[in-house]
Amino acid sequence: MKIKGREVSTYQRIFDEAYNETSSWRVTWRDLKDYILPYAGRPLVDSSASLANAGQRKDQKIINSSATYDMNILASGLMSGLTPQSRSWFNLTLADKNLASYRPVKEWLYLVRNKLEDTFQRSNLYSALHTLYRECQVFGTGAMMILEGSRTMIRCRPYTIGEYYITLDDLYQPCGMMRKISMSAYQIVSQFGEDNVSESVKSAFNNKSMNRFNVYNIIQPTNYFDSRVAKDDIVYESVYWEENGGDDFLEISVYDMIPFVAPRWDISGCEIYGHGVGETILGDVKQLQTMEIDYNRALKKAYNPPLQAPDSLKGTRHMNVPGGITYFSRQEGPNSISSLYNVNLNFEQLAYKIDKVEQRINRNSYAELFLALFMNDPHRMTATEVVQRHEDKLMVLGPVIERFQSELLDILISRTYKILDKYNQLPPPPPDLEGTPIQIQYISILAQAQKMVGRAAIERTAQFVGQLAQFNPDAVLKFNTNQAIEEYSNIMNAPPNVINSDEEVAAAKQAIAMQQQQAQQQAQQKELVDEAKTLSDTKVGANENALEKIIKSA
Repeated sequence: MKIKGREVSTYQRIFDEAYNETSSWRVTWRDLKDYILPYAGRPLVDSSASLANAGQRKDQKIINSSATYDMNILASGLMSGLTPQSRSWFNLTLADKNLASYRPVKEWLYLVRNKLEDTFQRSNLYSALHTLYRECQVFGTGAMMILEGSRTMIRCRPYTIGEYYITLDDLYQPCGMMRKISMSAYQIVSQFGEDNVSESVKSAFNNKSMNRFNVYNIIQPTNYFDSRVAKDDIVYESVYWEENGGDDFLEISVYDMIPFVAPRWDISGCEIYGHGVGETILGDVKQLQTMEIDYNRALKKAYNPPLQAPDSLKGTRHMNVPGGITYFSRQEGPNSISSLYNVNLNFEQLAYKIDKVEQRINRNSYAELFLALFMNDPHRMTATEVVQRHEDKLMVLGPVIERFQSELLDILISRTYKILDKYNQLPPPPPDLEGTPIQIQYISILAQAQKMVGRAAIERTAQFVGQLAQFNPDAVLKFNTNQAIEEYSNIMNAPPNVINSDEEVAAAKQAIAMQQQQAQQQAQQKELVDEAKTLSDTKVGANENALEKIIKSA
């Protein structure tokens, strides 16, 4: 398979240049792998063509695992705080608030949101997201493909650091990804077909060989290769080829939007890769391992110190086990076997210093924040109390949350929506929505923490108006209760069917007014009937009552 005007060597050169750009990054990535996340980043140290040593222990440099534990807490905290599997974490809305509050539109957006959530639940998204968060927070960058799945509509494939390389667009957002993949002959033939593979892969496949081969993949926007392509016409081109497989490509395909996400924890200037929490705590983590080694060495010397003894005991049997007896000449004195040197070590002080380093790692990795957020009894602590207690830490996480929303969650939801729409899995939209872009609104606990200020403002304003109304009832006329309810329900993510639209409110008011008018008319009629009866019972003459007299006089 060939591409007109392009050769495999061109793509190989692009890949090699992207790989060489990471040479300085890989030094830091290896340290982060060795000291914090040892089972990630296998391509950083192992040959991608061999899996013979994949099961070997890789945590030899970790004596104290506090940092690894804190990273797992942080990844779980991000899962619970940003994308919890057990509750809704996003809404769909429109920029036009009037159209968004229109009942048919509101209900359609609600149904689409539910369909997206159901798709996420049936796929492997949430397990993949946990891996992605952990990679991103330790190494500063994560990557995940969002592929079409036959049964679950989407299928996610997270990658580990060193397994991929990314490029940025003119807005310095990730737009391209390159990978070097180790695959068996069976995997290559299954994915690309026997007619498209090299003779060496065919031979290994037919001989049922377990040999592995390197396959390269580049995904880039089409204007990366052709500057004449307009931005509105950009699609994403995916190209696969074998290492040493000749001039033919294994596969050439096109995506209508970016098929992967590559979120970064924090970025500096126009750097391609991000900086994560792992870099922040790496110095402390290394110090902690050294302190643990020194502490254990000192402890061992204290309990089993090196000894000194006179020459006369050389070659004699002496017992250094508990309860053992060593015999020596009385002339040698009672202390003939003693410690080589005596050091007065304060083990409590050493343990205290180790604990202080652990606390510093815990604080800088946000583990204490998420433990406080999700390990407190939710019935004892309200969301407002959580925000008030941890507002400073949530503010520090604010830019990270926003970057995750733009570089990860926006793309995830949009791509899943397009896949569902492609296979007619979405309900037909109302005619009013034609050509109207849909907006994503995040409602997770971390996203709501940012909105808590808006909710508190509405509550305080309503309380203030209520207090003023005790002295001046006209103050209530200044407060737009309908709009306050609308804004508050949006912040609190109330289901669309619990809030009536303006039209429904107007119709309800009219119905109430009509009922009141009918009741008033019935009361007036009853009053007239009662008055007529009273007049008919009142005698004004021998053979005449008051009602008859009024009628005659009229």
